[in-house]
Amino acid sequence: MTQKTRAIVLNSPCNPTGAVYNAETMQAIGRVLAKFPDCYVVTDDIYRRLVYGVPWLSVIRTNPELAPRTILIDGVSKTYAMTGWRIGFCAGPKDLVKAMDTLQGQSTTNPSAISQAAALAAITGPQDSVADMHTEFDRRRKRMTELLRAIPGVKLSEPRGAFYCFPDFGAYGKDDLALSEYILEKGRVAIVPGTGFFAPGCARLSYATSMKNVEEGVGRIAEALKARGVQ
Repeated sequence: MTQKTRAIVLNSPCNPTGAVYNAETMQAIGRVLAKFPDCYVVTDDIYRRLVYGVPWLSVIRTNPELAPRTILIDGVSKTYAMTGWRIGFCAGPKDLVKAMDTLQGQSTTNPSAISQAAALAAITGPQDSVADMHTEFDRRRKRMTELLRAIPGVKLSEPRGAFYCFPDFGAYGKDDLALSEYILEKGRVAIVPGTGFFAPGCARLSYATSMKNVEEGVGRIAEALKARGVQ
């Protein structure tokens, strides 16, 4: 960061790792930002309702002094499984949000009326499904973590949020693009190479699917890696 830095983006829970910032980390970020009074904070909170075993903290809860220069970004895609409806929302300083509205209004007009009505129904209606989905995601998270860690040479930090695992497959080859192609051809499983996230050797796997698919998918990956062998 320099005095020319105008904004930083915080993503917690994180895509792709599932990492969740704790209070100590958030407070440390606040101490850094205190040195840059003209820098805004954009917080990507889209996975905040999908956190497992640890608390979720907003940066302005641990650093309330940052509220006048923080933009909170959220949406219905993850919490309510409404990705296709394309509805997001934000909260922030009034003048900045007004400027965002003017810019957005000249570029993409507006989301459809039915999407807006559906999002409002999701947010204001019964929340039982959110708790049910959370429980099921947590079950799949634990199972995928268990299965990946059972593969020799694979390293994995336990994800604490979102719905991804981000294992390190580096023992089977540092070129994660080539390894992803190999797993697709050999195991018939599509994974996202870590290079796209500046983490070569790793790959992103999603457990936003059935338990059957989680178990079969990781099983196919394990067999493909076994046939390839540690490089």
